[in-house]
Amino acid sequence: MYPAFWSALTASTIASNLKTFAADRVEVERLKDAVAALSARKLAPEKSFEVAIRVPRNSEPWRHAGRLATENVSWIFPSERLKAAFGFEGTIEAIDFPLYEANADGLKYAIFGSDAPIAYIRLKDAVEAIAASQSSVLHVYGEFKARHIMPVVRRCKALEIENRVVWHGIDYDFEKAIQDCDFVLLSQYEPTDDELVIESIGCKFISKI
Repeated sequence: MYPAFWSALTASTIASNLKTFAADRVEVERLKDAVAALSARKLAPEKSFEVAIRVPRNSEPWRHAGRLATENVSWIFPSERLKAAFGFEGTIEAIDFPLYEANADGLKYAIFGSDAPIAYIRLKDAVEAIAASQSSVLHVYGEFKARHIMPVVRRCKALEIENRVVWHGIDYDFEKAIQDCDFVLLSQYEPTDDELVIESIGCKFISKI
């Protein structure tokens, strides 16, 4: 279900749905919806159901997640990183996403990024790696915030590698972008939806250059 905007209304919606049909489990991806699902238990006490919290990929620990520490909920994490970061017992359902190593010089790399703190860190590290190589090239695809990306652009200029770090923005030929790279650099901690599509095509991913 798509949760309603207000938590109280979400709880009522869940309870109403549970009264209409039997459900063994309510699964949510946000803290406010977890609270709503727990409230629905009180609104529909005759129904017995599990509340499962599936933490989205590339999340950071939720600010008030501790309020669920004593609640009867099941946690599902997409990685060991997030399980450790949240500090709750739970299961890990990681996506089978193989990562490779690329140690040779003269390779063409691509990164399909987005506006996320870790993406800028990965870009900064990638630029330094390109500068340390002799002839490797990095193609950057995606839309980034100017205040975060301009320091990286200036760093490329200072390192004199403007010709080996190519910025394509959001207007590019996807098929050509895939053909023009040997490896794709993972843009965040866990694969994004776009990267899952790219990997399904047969592209090889690396976690760092």
